[in-house]
Amino acid sequence: MLKGLTIENLAIIDNLSLTLEEGLNIFTGETGAGKTIIIEALSLALGDRADSGLVRTGKDKATVTALFETNGNETFIKREINASGKANAFMNEKITSLSVLKETGNTLVDIHGQHEHQSLLNPDTHIDLVDRFAKIYSEQEKIGSLFTSLKELRKELEELKNSEKEAESQRELLQFQIDEITGAKLSEGEDERVEKERQFLLHFQKLSESLNEAYAELYDNEQAIIDRFKKVNLLLEGISGFDEKIKEYVKNAGDISANLEDLALNLRKFRDEREYDPQKLEFLTDRVDLIQKLKKKYNTDIKGIIEYKVSAEKKLNDISSCKEKINNMEEDIKKLQAQYDKFAQELSRKRKAAAKKLEEKIEAELALLEMKKTQFNVRITPCEPGMKGIDSIEFLISPNPGEELRPLAKIASGGEISRIMLSLKSTLGDVDNIPVMVFDEIDLGIGGKTASSVGEKMKELAKKKQIICITHLAQIAACGNAHFKVEKTISGGRTKTQVIRLKKDERVQELARMISGDKITPTSLKHARELLTN
Repeated sequence: MLKGLTIENLAIIDNLSLTLEEGLNIFTGETGAGKTIIIEALSLALGDRADSGLVRTGKDKATVTALFETNGNETFIKREINASGKANAFMNEKITSLSVLKETGNTLVDIHGQHEHQSLLNPDTHIDLVDRFAKIYSEQEKIGSLFTSLKELRKELEELKNSEKEAESQRELLQFQIDEITGAKLSEGEDERVEKERQFLLHFQKLSESLNEAYAELYDNEQAIIDRFKKVNLLLEGISGFDEKIKEYVKNAGDISANLEDLALNLRKFRDEREYDPQKLEFLTDRVDLIQKLKKKYNTDIKGIIEYKVSAEKKLNDISSCKEKINNMEEDIKKLQAQYDKFAQELSRKRKAAAKKLEEKIEAELALLEMKKTQFNVRITPCEPGMKGIDSIEFLISPNPGEELRPLAKIASGGEISRIMLSLKSTLGDVDNIPVMVFDEIDLGIGGKTASSVGEKMKELAKKKQIICITHLAQIAACGNAHFKVEKTISGGRTKTQVIRLKKDERVQELARMISGDKITPTSLKHARELLTN
């Protein structure tokens, strides 16, 4: 419910604070007193377009605040309009966007009258109301979930097919690259090993000559180092008996002699085991060229090339399995579509059955509101499958015999549309979860018996929802749980609007004024008391 509404510096309202009640809140007053401004203020709080011209003359800004309580939770909404044209919106003391404010407002209040905040005139809401009336709204949510799943699967399938097309163009390239790398039989560190061996063969002649010469100097020449060193060793042995130190030198010389012989033998062995192989050199040169070519082509080292091959094999495998995935997904979509179609058909059947009952209820309600000849129709037409199934629903009305059924939004008579909206709200009160209803001059175009019927119907509806009603008819005003009088006064040379909550005796006076005009008579007072008693 709307617990409180505060308005500051808006049009002819300087400072107004209202505390509203559950049930039916009635606002009355003379024409031009500012009743409609109160509804405009509430509309602004709910996200209507802000006009800087509404800011009270001489003030910097206008402010509207509204406090709602729903299911034990409070929602505080504030709207500021600056004279400069800038407007700000706040929800629970945090700045918010206008779209969020409107979305929240649409769940809190339904304003019927001179404003556009009328949910029932929007055909998009009709299918929800029918489903709630039929108590199948949960089934609508289920079919919405099915539709979302179908949509996501189709999107995924499309992406997979696009990937397959792109991948097919890569298949040959990937296979070529895999074969190329596989055929190269690369191993980590091979490039360094092959190049080292190739360098050895490239310089084999120089190496061979140096080895021969070194071996000859050590062992083969007439003045070979080993032979000359043996003489040194003999000379030292001859004098080793004279000093212990010389014996140590003899031992060192022996070790050196032995090492020289080992060196000579190893050089000869190394020389004899190797031979120049022009074919191997050619192979190694080709191998080096191949490795360098692959490293340049794949812009990485041998390890990276091997890793690329593993990645390419995975991609190729994914391409090969893509067709199978597509086939499986197409089968899943087919099954899900069949499930959606079956469920949508059943939901459509239930809607058509509920539509007949809803038509009967609405026409019965309209009859109570002095529209006995009115035809109400729930038009259900096939539409493209969507979140809510395969149906498009719109409420049609024919207020007078012989007139064609037309959409609610095209009803011309204000009195008729007011009663139609009231009958719809009465019938759908349990399923329309908007907690607050505002009727701005619902009495437009009606009077007498019809006004009494409208008042009783609003009083009945107010047991389920909070209703705020601006009216000029005493029959309706007398049905209120709370009665507010809107007055326009002049103070300090300026016009302002004030709102007074009327006590019982004050209500009698106000109802009498509404019955007889400015001249209150004993008869009008008596009639007013009778209205409040009934």
